[in-house]
Amino acid sequence: MSGGQRKEAIYEGSKETSLHFCFSDFLVFSPAIGSAQMSCTDLAGIIQQYPEILSVTSSIVLASGTTPAYCQVDLRQFRAINIRVGLPLNSLDGGRGGIQGAWNGKVQNLGGGGFVGSVGAVTGPVASSYVGSSTDTGHSIAWCNAINPDTGKTNSLANCGSSGAGFVLDPDYNLIEWQVTDFITDSLYAQVRWALDLALLYYGRKPDRNYWNGCSTGGRQGWELAQKYGDLFDGFVIGAPAMNWNRFQTAELWPPVVVRSLLPGTIPTLAPAKSSAANAAAIAACSEYGDGIINEPRRCNFDARSLICGDPPTTNCLTPEEADAINMIWYGPTNPQGYRLWGGPSIGTTFGIMLLGGNSPFGFMYDYERYWVHQDPNWDWRELAGENFQEKFTKEMRLSDRKFQATASTDSTDLDKVKNRGAKIIFYHGINDPLIVPFGSYNYISRLFDRYGVAGTQEFVRAFFLPNQGHCGTAGINFFNALVDWVENGVAPDYFDANVGTVAAPKYRRICKYPDEVVYNGMGLNDYNNFTCKVNDTEPQDLWEYSNLGPTVFCKDVTVSASPTICSAFASIDNGSSDRYGDPITLIQTPNGPYGLGSTVVKLTGIDSREAWSSCQARVTVVDTTPPSISNITASPNILWPPNHKMVPVVVRVAVTDACDPNVSNQCEIVSVTSNEPINGPGDGNTAPDYQITGKLTLNLRAERSGLGKGRVYTIGVKCTDASGNSSTSTVNVTVPHNK
Repeated sequence: MSGGQRKEAIYEGSKETSLHFCFSDFLVFSPAIGSAQMSCTDLAGIIQQYPEILSVTSSIVLASGTTPAYCQVDLRQFRAINIRVGLPLNSLDGGRGGIQGAWNGKVQNLGGGGFVGSVGAVTGPVASSYVGSSTDTGHSIAWCNAINPDTGKTNSLANCGSSGAGFVLDPDYNLIEWQVTDFITDSLYAQVRWALDLALLYYGRKPDRNYWNGCSTGGRQGWELAQKYGDLFDGFVIGAPAMNWNRFQTAELWPPVVVRSLLPGTIPTLAPAKSSAANAAAIAACSEYGDGIINEPRRCNFDARSLICGDPPTTNCLTPEEADAINMIWYGPTNPQGYRLWGGPSIGTTFGIMLLGGNSPFGFMYDYERYWVHQDPNWDWRELAGENFQEKFTKEMRLSDRKFQATASTDSTDLDKVKNRGAKIIFYHGINDPLIVPFGSYNYISRLFDRYGVAGTQEFVRAFFLPNQGHCGTAGINFFNALVDWVENGVAPDYFDANVGTVAAPKYRRICKYPDEVVYNGMGLNDYNNFTCKVNDTEPQDLWEYSNLGPTVFCKDVTVSASPTICSAFASIDNGSSDRYGDPITLIQTPNGPYGLGSTVVKLTGIDSREAWSSCQARVTVVDTTPPSISNITASPNILWPPNHKMVPVVVRVAVTDACDPNVSNQCEIVSVTSNEPINGPGDGNTAPDYQITGKLTLNLRAERSGLGKGRVYTIGVKCTDASGNSSTSTVNVTVPHNK
């Protein structure tokens, strides 16, 4: 396809799949290109040769303030991905002070925010001598409003819809799938590849280091790249990530749904003053050191019902319904069985974002649900409230989850590409983030620990959770400098000392790498040295359980009968395990059986499609209920002659097997002897007794019979009993014939 043909195809979005590219592959056909530096103004002409490029400019931006002059390249790639790359001037264009011109030999790719839709500034990296890059993720207001000549309609909704979330819909509300993949993945890959390739083109050498730096949507973008293209990078700074894109946004509709479902009134409202008072009371109860900061809110068991109004009522006291609503908001969405589907805001965090005015959802999350999930700008969140609201909310979570799990979840724990390259990740999240609650970050690091182990994870990922910090709050920590120090000097950060308060009211804290825990020595809160980090080799069980979204796994003790052929049995200890969202799960028993006689402790593990898991234990008791199998029984001698009235020794032999008792033959014995003639009958000599049992399988039988009959038949009964008490019986005959 020629460049002109490709440009026309921009209006045929849903008809073609998005493309990946590598400009350096194009360079190999032009040996002179990429082997030496070139001027900034010449870059556009070279880049325009690539067939995916729809437009490109390259020019030197004059110095301004603390930002030196630099080369800026703005390009538009099929279908509608706009990318900006800022390059410190090379020596040809007058750059000085770096390893090549003003360049330090490194690239810092920047993440975006929200639904993006515009290219960000790259002056920050440039001012620090890095090549910087940014993308609009494949759409803009101009693109959304542009007329598609094939349909006569706009490409998307006017101005990309509310919050800019509607760019994924065409004017008829059909989902533009390539816009989803461009936004989630492909534009990011294009951004990074162009930053790397333009560095090669402009400076005539490859970058020494390639970094990612992003928070919020930029944090999600960082994880997306780490999971799919981790081998392109040396390091990532990932803050407050909007990962689990298809879960966290739906989950944050929970507060208004709870309020509307539990509270009375035409417009049920939880007064902001009351929720603020409840959060303040929780902080007072759970602040470990009494300074108004909760270090680990997941361990705060404050119950809003303690604030229910008494007589007389106090200011901002709660009704029982309000208290229940606050508790449910803190806990997070639950299914009808009461199991958590996602986490709520950390206790002590304002409800002011997720519960606007005490009764409405935040627009960003609401717009995701309207445009992305329902493809209907008029969809009303109130449909989820009211009777059976937990059931309806579970279905809503499942709808969003399933629809975008393959394309927009960004939740894979496979970071092997990062690990194998030797790259590093610093990951942070404000504990009191009211916009993207930290639950997803807690959940993800726990899952990384499950996959790589704590020590294995910390070889290349360090997570830090910052108390008293909101969305993208860093408490003044320069995580990017720390990342560079780790990557380039091997200095892995174990902790950061930070003021998590304000300049006017400082609150000092040592921020330990997770799952290490901060410990205060009681000598004064105004000195970082009074805090230490307790090193945890494993994640504390209570914290793992809080953040775990694995299947709800239930076990039961079972008793089963052993197989009669192998003396063991298979058995299931599952007692109704299920996925919280109602999706299929995999159940694994360890050991998986068959189980031998007696009691075996068995572990049942349930695993969902994301490899999240939960487990329980029970006992499988296998009992032997099968009696021994007597295949043959003989007596020797089996004919007594002559009938001289004497006692004759007889030995009984039994062929018997038992799958569970190899020594069952030792437990066979004679239990009865009968005869078809009376002991003293007419014509038999009138002697008694006619038998004597002398051992387990030996006896004496009298050689006599009635002269008036057809002969005597002794019937010897034998019983074999196995070690479990199961028994079988059989008989053998010994005859005294009338005539021989």
